[in-house]
Amino acid sequence: MPELPFTKNEKTGTIYAISDTKHSYPTVSFCRGIWWDMHKLAGHAFVENPDPSRMLQIDHINEDNTDFCREALNTLGFQRAAPHMVDFRIPNLRWCTNSENQKFKWAT
Repeated sequence: MPELPFTKNEKTGTIYAISDTKHSYPTVSFCRGIWWDMHKLAGHAFVENPDPSRMLQIDHINEDNTDFCREALNTLGFQRAAPHMVDFRIPNLRWCTNSENQKFKWAT
């Protein structure tokens, strides 16, 4: 078994590594050259989109450096990810418009 971080397809046994990239979000590759940001993957799979025609982005709700985020950074060994970027738990994700995402980004 490889060391963390990884995800495993229980049906096929295929193991996928999670890494941080130059744009800082933790990502996973399901086939050569196709990378998905973990928060987008979780959002598309598990977060209901109330308005798919307008809400095209997945936003991290928390922007703080919680203990969970610091622990996740240490556990995953990511060097480039901001602490809130590793919190791709379902309750921390929401769909939003680009405009809303920018407002959330700069809100205090």
